[in-house]
Amino acid sequence: MARDDTQVNVRLPAELVDRLRHAATQSGKSLTSEIVDRLIESFPITIQDIALDTIRKEAELLSAHSFRLKFDPRANAPVGSKERDSYREEVGEVTARLRQLEREISERNRKFREEIAARKAKTSTD
Repeated sequence: MARDDTQVNVRLPAELVDRLRHAATQSGKSLTSEIVDRLIESFPITIQDIALDTIRKEAELLSAHSFRLKFDPRANAPVGSKERDSYREEVGEVTARLRQLEREISERNRKFREEIAARKAKTSTD
């Protein structure tokens, strides 16, 4: 690890430290590198969970608007009706937002994977 990295003192159960030391030896890493790698690898799941939760909420909103478009009597108003146009506009906005979220999530995950790879490369040279 680089000397400019933040040092943190943590209490861990002895058997956990033994398991970490064994894993570090097996993979040819220092104990610190093993711990850092495991911590880094634990975060993408959290980020993905948050992203998926956001997508689910947006999808529920989209579904509610779609349902309203199909079954709300006002949604069947004559073409050009302000109410119907408003509903259609809302659905279009939600759909566009959902697509934007998907692009943002893909980009964040790509950057995070690159960061993990860079850190792994850095720890293997230290």
